[in-house]
Amino acid sequence: MGKSHPAFQGALVALAPPDEQALWAKSARGTGRLNYAVEGRPRPGFRHELASALAWIQTREQSLQGDLVAWLVASHHGKVRLSLRALPLERAPDEPDRLFARGIWDGETLPALPGLLAEPVQLDLSLMQLGPGSWTERMLALRDAEDLGPFRLAALEALVRAADGRASAKERER
Repeated sequence: MGKSHPAFQGALVALAPPDEQALWAKSARGTGRLNYAVEGRPRPGFRHELASALAWIQTREQSLQGDLVAWLVASHHGKVRLSLRALPLERAPDEPDRLFARGIWDGETLPALPGLLAEPVQLDLSLMQLGPGSWTERMLALRDAEDLGPFRLAALEALVRAADGRASAKERER
């Protein structure tokens, strides 16, 4: 879902032939780092997995299992786990009170995606603020759950990261 974000699409379309119009998930070339931007404004530190996790949370009822899915989606590149925060290298929005984290600005919209998102989702970063229902509270509940805990979370994350790596390697073989 997060790969449909304008920053991600812009970075990949810049590498694609100009006559191709499609939603891109991977580059045909092994590019390493991508140059993320929205409407010409750079978005250093952009994380598609955070956009995916936010969209997941916003389109489902809150539950421990749903939060586990959000954790696994957000952590599958090892960058987003217990807290949501902006990093020093990020570019802030012009609006001084607009929340931002990991290259995502509060209120940005992901388009509807057949089979994934029935309708567009406006990303809500209020979860990054501390308090009841916050990202941190929800993820700490996973860490502290008797049937999960830090070691099972780490094992599940490792499994998802390995599967993602294998899928990417298989795509490169084509």
